[in-house]
Amino acid sequence: ARGNMGRAKSLLAPLLGLVVILHHSSGIPIAHTPFQHTEAHAADGEKVQVALYYETLCPSCRSFVSGDLSKAMSLLHSITSLTLSPWGNAKLNGTNITCQHGPDECTLNMLHTCLLNFVPADKALPAIKCMESSVVPSVVTSGLCIRKHAPDGASTWNMTRHCMNGPMGLDLILREAKATMALQPPHKYTPWLTINGVPAYDDYEDVAGLVCDAYTGPSRPVACDIAPPPTASPVSRGVCPREGAAGPAPKPSPSNCTSLFSKCKVTQVLGNVCLELLECSDGGGGATQLDAELSIPDKDLTFDVPLGKGRECLTDTDLLILLAMIPQLAPYEKQIKQLIELRGFIPAKVFSECVRLYNVTRGPAPGELSGCVALDSNVMCWKDKCLHQGTTDYGCFHHNTTKAHPAAANSVGAYQ
Repeated sequence: ARGNMGRAKSLLAPLLGLVVILHHSSGIPIAHTPFQHTEAHAADGEKVQVALYYETLCPSCRSFVSGDLSKAMSLLHSITSLTLSPWGNAKLNGTNITCQHGPDECTLNMLHTCLLNFVPADKALPAIKCMESSVVPSVVTSGLCIRKHAPDGASTWNMTRHCMNGPMGLDLILREAKATMALQPPHKYTPWLTINGVPAYDDYEDVAGLVCDAYTGPSRPVACDIAPPPTASPVSRGVCPREGAAGPAPKPSPSNCTSLFSKCKVTQVLGNVCLELLECSDGGGGATQLDAELSIPDKDLTFDVPLGKGRECLTDTDLLILLAMIPQLAPYEKQIKQLIELRGFIPAKVFSECVRLYNVTRGPAPGELSGCVALDSNVMCWKDKCLHQGTTDYGCFHHNTTKAHPAAANSVGAYQ
């Protein structure tokens, strides 16, 4: 799927922070008003068509629209035309609608659809960011966000509220259903991103890079040519699969990975956390490295943790996602964001989740590898008090890596 876009991962990906979503793409023609900035804007015919099909309470949709998508649109608004369609994986039986994440999602999907019938996507984006960034999105918080951030806020909220409670809202959401079901190829999951009508599949997180690669006009933004410092591998935030459809197509990768170890344990605060240890090679006989995948199945979250030094922690962006998705962390959101404003990062002693290898040894056979895996946690530690602090031991593994990767015999020393 990744190869379908015919491109390499963009250098812009590390620029993408944590933000948010939406626009209406029903069959109703809606005028798009560009952001008013002084830089050159692409002519309408030159703009890259960015369309997102999502559902309001899918954790992966919230993470994407509140992060990569919003940041990309703020950087590249002059060369993009944005459409957002809030139907996602909902089901339709006559005029009966069932949503993947329950009745509240159906209500919020219709609310977003109504808002975006009255306000173009670029102008609605600040309100949508506020709504999707809420710890628990609701009609009440959505109303506050619209009144504060949408053009003519109070009037726009009144129109949105009347729309969602009347026949117009049903008509609009049914048109969204029709547009989503007409997709070719059909969507397999949400978030489902298309660039000029071509699905991005699980490359959706690099929306800024995809837009820059697709743009062929003369008004190329400076942001497309900025090369940020190298960073760790991008985090995969997962998807919400559509029932009856296959999950995301696997990412073609230069690495061939073998699972060394996989186990789930119930942890304090985060709940059931699964940890998988992978050994990946470049496929060309070169050195291998160990990676970990940390996942929280109940929240549909997956984080990639490259273990280049034997102990690596979730990034600040990952931690902010946890902050938004784990109810027990909600009371600390304001303090953490203030800390980021003050320090520019989240101190590990305050909040960190780190995968650690220990007792890693080579066996008598070349490439034979054994060791143990643990998750070290500091959760909301202020002065001498912590919501949780400790280590969850996932146990030990033994694997003959040469069976999968002959080069591994020379690559395990870094983990000892």
